[in-house]
Amino acid sequence: ADPTLPATPGLSEGGRLIPGATPLRDLADAAVVRRARDRGDRVVVWGGGVLGVEASLALGEEGCPATLVHRGGWPMGAAVSETAGRLLARSLAGQGVELVGEADVIGVERDEDGAFAGLHLDGGRVVRGDLLVVSCGVRPRVDVARTAGLRTARGVRVGHDLAADVAGRIFAIGDCADLHCDDAGCAICGGARHLVGLIGPGWQQADWLARKCADELAGVAPEPSWTPTRPAALRLKSHTIEFVTAGQCGGPLWSAGSDPARVVEWADGSAGTFVRLDLRADRSIAGYQVLGLPRTAAEVGLMYERHTPVPADASVLLRLDALDIARPRAAEFSPASTVCQCAGVAHATISEAIEQGAATVDAVRMATRAGSGCGTCRRDVEAIIAAAKEKSVA
Repeated sequence: ADPTLPATPGLSEGGRLIPGATPLRDLADAAVVRRARDRGDRVVVWGGGVLGVEASLALGEEGCPATLVHRGGWPMGAAVSETAGRLLARSLAGQGVELVGEADVIGVERDEDGAFAGLHLDGGRVVRGDLLVVSCGVRPRVDVARTAGLRTARGVRVGHDLAADVAGRIFAIGDCADLHCDDAGCAICGGARHLVGLIGPGWQQADWLARKCADELAGVAPEPSWTPTRPAALRLKSHTIEFVTAGQCGGPLWSAGSDPARVVEWADGSAGTFVRLDLRADRSIAGYQVLGLPRTAAEVGLMYERHTPVPADASVLLRLDALDIARPRAAEFSPASTVCQCAGVAHATISEAIEQGAATVDAVRMATRAGSGCGTCRRDVEAIIAAAKEKSVA
């Protein structure tokens, strides 16, 4: 996908961003941000989505002054409820990130050399900085596909076989793959139409397509279709803030005609912790948000993946993060549990790699891709390796 660049006066010249402004889509962009961090520059991040939050948080964690400018009342407004968003904002401030919310950018100020110097907001405020990171969304790359005569919508249109053409010679995966299923009674997706947008499902598509091609070359009947998993969990890539959300979390806690038993919510403002569970009639989890409670997040994530009903007294889940229940995380995983959310790597895949000789986190990463994304699963991988070693000794 390409970055979306707002049509804001002063931001670009000739279709290119001005000096001192960069998106964050590839290694060259990351190198620009790293050099700013090394110099101790003031970095302004424009956009309160997950990427903007992660970028500003990473800078703040390393002592680089960062300001996050966003339009909503709280960051990640499209993904989190108000209570979770405001607690998340406070956690960000605690990590050295200055937040400027409910801000409409009307112009970009430039210095005497034509480089970025500040953002002009509609209220008259100017947010000054040395580097501007533009994180205002992305759009799938479809130009080559459209020119080649392939069907496109928001992205490259594919079905469950991921084929972009009738003959099944061209395929689309990852950010550009736009799944269209016109069968409302489809047993696989129920008539879904969506872009993936996350790295985990993208890897799953790549793995399925590789197996399909290998089977066809070997003369074996391939799996007929790629089966999308449940909506992937969105986990904040951070070493200091534990936040994860997945599924459908919508609607107020109390409203006319709603069943209050279907929504469970806790918030502790002093501790900066939050849990919201949106439940189905059978008390399985349709969606959830967890902030500041890593063990609760892990358990809720497993229940979400397995369609396990939440206990009648859902508050027992909060006990998982109590100091007197400090069991190893490795014991909480089943073989099918997803350990690495970024690459979609299951516990069974990691265990198999360890059995085949991967004895370190780096070796497991090379063999499975687990830990190749944000790195927040590193402790879980270490625990699985340690558990495997203990089992071997026994």
